[in-house]
Amino acid sequence: MNSQIERGAELIGKGDIQGALSLFELVVESNPIDHLAIYYVGLCHLKMDKVSTAVLHFNRALEIAPNTVNYISDRAVAKLRVKDQEGSLADLDKCVELDPNYSYRYSLRAFAKNSFGDADGAIEDYMKAIELDPSDPITYNNLGLAQEAKGYQIDAKRSFDKSNELSGYDPNRKAKDHTIKLKKQEDETRIEQLPAEESASYWSTIKSVFTDSKQRSEFVKFTGNLLRGKTNE
Repeated sequence: MNSQIERGAELIGKGDIQGALSLFELVVESNPIDHLAIYYVGLCHLKMDKVSTAVLHFNRALEIAPNTVNYISDRAVAKLRVKDQEGSLADLDKCVELDPNYSYRYSLRAFAKNSFGDADGAIEDYMKAIELDPSDPITYNNLGLAQEAKGYQIDAKRSFDKSNELSGYDPNRKAKDHTIKLKKQEDETRIEQLPAEESASYWSTIKSVFTDSKQRSEFVKFTGNLLRGKTNE
């Protein structure tokens, strides 16, 4: 990997998105067909909520390196942020096709389906994700949200309980609702949520068990972006 790309990736990890973007743009300027650098430019724009610009760069990277699954996946996230249902789900279907044994692909598609009102499809994909990785509390939690939306209260409680068990979260410590609000757009139906301070604490607990799993860290990052993200374009 180009040393400037490595440095840019480090800056992203430290939260210096503008600094990272400047490095990636220098790489692209010197090598206009470096698809990894182009992808990272798009990722920086996505992190800055410049979603349309992000999609353009993801498209360009995929023109050079077709079927690169992580590029397609992040493009799907960008499309989900602007409610492009057809485009987002098409990309997520492709991700599942390219990487059928990776639970994150199904979790992400399930989240998108649930966001677009397809709770049945979401439940099916969450169940497949759990089949591939039965140790993921985030997927169990989101399965519970989809089951709850369908009125399957007993199944939802089982899923929430399993999420709590896997994450080490004890709902008896506080007599308040434990479900997680997955923030989308302001005009969409609200899901029950923890108060902000408890939600942040709960997410810290969840993240603490994800130190060695790419699947979990990616999904926490994605869900965290949706919790806090708004589009500017």
